[in-house]
Amino acid sequence: MAIAAGIRAAVADGILTFLWIFCASSLGALTFIVSTALGIAPGLPTLFVTTFLVFSLLFIFGYIGDLLGGATFNPTATAAFYAAGIGGADSLFEAAIRFPAQAAGATGGVLAIKEVMPIQYKHLLGGPYLKVDPHTGAVAEGLLTFIITFAVLLIVIKGPRNPVIRNWLLAMSTVAVIVSGSKYTGPSMNPANAFGWAYINNSHASWDHFYVYWISPFIGAVLAAWKCVHCLRIYAPALSVVLLSLAKKRVTERRLKKGGLTSCLHSRLKLSHCPTPPSLVIPSQMKRVPEDDSVTDTSLQEDVVIDPVVRGFITDWDAMEDLLNHVLYTDLGWEIGNEGQILFTDPLATPKAVRERLVQLMFENFNVSGFFACEQAVLSLYAVGRISGCTIDIGHGKMDIAAVIEGAVQHISSRRLEIGGLDLTNLLGRELSKSNKHVTLNFSDVEKLKEQYACCAESDAIYQKFQQACPEEQHTLPDGQVIRIGKEKYTVGEALFQPSILGLQMHGIVEQLVHCISTVSTENHRQLLENTVLCGGTASMNGFEDRFQKEAGLSSSAIRPCLVKPPEYMPENLGKYSAWTGGAILAKVVFPQNQHVTKAEYDETGPSIVHRKCF
Repeated sequence: MAIAAGIRAAVADGILTFLWIFCASSLGALTFIVSTALGIAPGLPTLFVTTFLVFSLLFIFGYIGDLLGGATFNPTATAAFYAAGIGGADSLFEAAIRFPAQAAGATGGVLAIKEVMPIQYKHLLGGPYLKVDPHTGAVAEGLLTFIITFAVLLIVIKGPRNPVIRNWLLAMSTVAVIVSGSKYTGPSMNPANAFGWAYINNSHASWDHFYVYWISPFIGAVLAAWKCVHCLRIYAPALSVVLLSLAKKRVTERRLKKGGLTSCLHSRLKLSHCPTPPSLVIPSQMKRVPEDDSVTDTSLQEDVVIDPVVRGFITDWDAMEDLLNHVLYTDLGWEIGNEGQILFTDPLATPKAVRERLVQLMFENFNVSGFFACEQAVLSLYAVGRISGCTIDIGHGKMDIAAVIEGAVQHISSRRLEIGGLDLTNLLGRELSKSNKHVTLNFSDVEKLKEQYACCAESDAIYQKFQQACPEEQHTLPDGQVIRIGKEKYTVGEALFQPSILGLQMHGIVEQLVHCISTVSTENHRQLLENTVLCGGTASMNGFEDRFQKEAGLSSSAIRPCLVKPPEYMPENLGKYSAWTGGAILAKVVFPQNQHVTKAEYDETGPSIVHRKCF
């Protein structure tokens, strides 16, 4: 009997959660429609409209919950009332089967509202998402859940008996808490709601999601229940009540700041002047030489090559500090005591510890007045006037394939591959050594040969043909050696489409892109694939763009990747410096409008401020 009762309660919870998420997710659109119809200006009047709509939903769902035998649409409600001993689940077993049912119901509600919502209002749909680092988000979500749970218990148990007044107090409490937590996690305060939206965005299986939107809310809810029992000395019979959590619409402030201002800035650039290529481009490799000129030991005088950046990530911080010191004070002309502001570009999947150490280095060692960091994928899209799309960034030691939706990288759907220009250079060196056994090649020579000769065949069939017979060219190296280059130049480009040439068991670049996009919500496939940007020095290889487009046309995907052409007012070699160009554009927005990390903010908060200000 207990099992049957638990299953019935789980089914009722699933149904109620489905209906709640379906209705609550439309609050953003309903608020907009009502406010527009009544001519209400944004601000507190609009907030009143939202509160009234929440009040109406609570009033209606209170009766629906009673009809379904005391069903709830929030797992933390079940946990809180069970912990307080005043309702919720009758046993831990019942709670265990009700939680998945609520999560499944929320997922169904999200899928349903996204299907039926008119297209002109779909941008107002969205769920909670993390805007700060996971630890801050977990604390915020737990604290907010504690506050709302305590408030609901207090109102339900000790509040007015009039259902109108009681539901109005519940609505005001909910909206107030959501507004307070909008800068941190959404917030959700309802694990089922957070799971539903995370599921369609393919982020439900991550530790960050479980940590922030499940563990922390449950802890907050249970602590609130115990605190309420302690304060109010509750020893009453079970109450059939529902702990509410408004399914919050996506906050569009960041999208408007990034998308709208970038579009506006692009318009101004077109009318005035476009960003020029970077004035200084230097390799990250350095040579370590003895500081003491009196050293006579020849073994100590040999130069040691050091590269502080390995495959996109900083690995030698001392060397990186020396490199930045040279670039900023020697090459760019900064003066000690009069340092400026700086914007860094982050490769995909940059560890949080690296970001924190970088901001610490800049403020404590270089005394910068302002700091900002942004992911390279987002900046590359800004460079071509987009805020959504895909970027394929082929760097020196890595390849990043990233999906970006409205200025936010979809990390779950993005991919970092340990293959880049370095590997292609080494490949070319090996191939040339096979056909030019009498020639001694160094890495620098091969790098220059790759930049000058490397290209892509039009198709796999033509590549195979060139492997059988290919015209050769002669090239004289700086030391006077003569080298012959033929089929080797096509092998470099072909390796990106057939990684097996490099000894890697993986799909080619087009298949990798399609696979990444397939993990994103289907409604975003078209805007992502039809706004594909190639960037990085290797992407400028002769014939690469045409071959990519041809391979994309052969893709089995229903929607084929389509490359975005840069605006006519942008530099011709934009792809090579697209992240830098996007950063130049973004810098004209964040620094004048004080959206960057300031020295005062760093001193007050510490390095973790970078996760809150640079997202």
